[in-house]
Amino acid sequence: MLKENGHIQAQELEIKVITPTHVGNGALLNKHDYLYSPQKHRVYFLHEGKWFTWLEGSHLLEEYITFLQSSRAKTTSTTKWLAWQNLGVEKSLDYFTQVSYSHMNANENLNNDLRIMERTVSWGPYIPGSTLKGMLRTALLHCAIKRDTQCAKNLRHKLTDSVLKEKRFKFPESEWFKENEPDVNGLMRAIRWSDAVGTDLETASCQKYEFPLNQRKERKTLPIYYECLVPNSRLRTTLSLDMSELERVREQSKQLLPITGVDDLLSYLLEYHKDINSLLEEEFSCSWREIFRFQHETNAYIGANIGFLQKTNLLAMAGTSREWLYKTAKNILPHKMGKTVIKRNSDKINPANLKGTMYAGKPCMMGGISIRKV
Repeated sequence: MLKENGHIQAQELEIKVITPTHVGNGALLNKHDYLYSPQKHRVYFLHEGKWFTWLEGSHLLEEYITFLQSSRAKTTSTTKWLAWQNLGVEKSLDYFTQVSYSHMNANENLNNDLRIMERTVSWGPYIPGSTLKGMLRTALLHCAIKRDTQCAKNLRHKLTDSVLKEKRFKFPESEWFKENEPDVNGLMRAIRWSDAVGTDLETASCQKYEFPLNQRKERKTLPIYYECLVPNSRLRTTLSLDMSELERVREQSKQLLPITGVDDLLSYLLEYHKDINSLLEEEFSCSWREIFRFQHETNAYIGANIGFLQKTNLLAMAGTSREWLYKTAKNILPHKMGKTVIKRNSDKINPANLKGTMYAGKPCMMGGISIRKV
């Protein structure tokens, strides 16, 4: 529902998760912070206070501390240590844990760090408004540069110089943006996006996969696990636009993107998303057609393991010129992703791997969501 209060325009939105989506804050659970039940195929986060109380009541506290201080703890999980005690703790799991979620690789003995979702104080997973706003900023930058060829050319030179001189990928400074690009940062001051929250949201751990462009190579599994919102999860959020601030930005800066309301912001987000899928499907659909089966349901990507270079910085600046994208990537990717193979074919770029996961036994990209007005 669109609400207008003075100069503020606010649109309530629903976010539907289409493919597993991880939005975290860098927090990790190591193999001693959780328990894994192979019988239930679930991961349990330990409640520290209840866990140590239970250990003390079971006369295992000193033995557990000794285990943690030993060299075995480096390679052995708390789950395995607990199994050695033959206590049959399956029935007690809900007592000394605070939250649990399913583990998608049920046949695997989980013994790795887990990247957990951003969570509220009540431990409910959510998507921060700052993450949503950053996703929108990337889309607006993409659409603005797409309409300004000189800006795109200047930016490519700036990026290339940064990589060649410093031997690393460095996004241009905000001061350079103010002098050379549409004032996207100024525009963002007129936009507010609230945290996206839901009720009874379920999560699952998903392993990171790489799907190579080369059809003769097999998909590659990596020992990286993400706690993800599962498909069909629904969250609510509000996107607001300060019309008076927007007018001030128009008057004081170079503004290539006509914006009259929230609908325009959503349309630019969709345009960016279509450009992403156009490039990736063209390059990867022959090798991994199945991975794109859900993409017609999505209108945005968000979160981790969605291909930083492919779907964020590079594509935000690529516009529609494959030649431009190729020249930029040719100088950046070898420094950023050492073994990445860049090939040129009719002015197209071929990233070596597509990031994703396996869900319900099938490959899919991560972070695919659908945003709609309610």
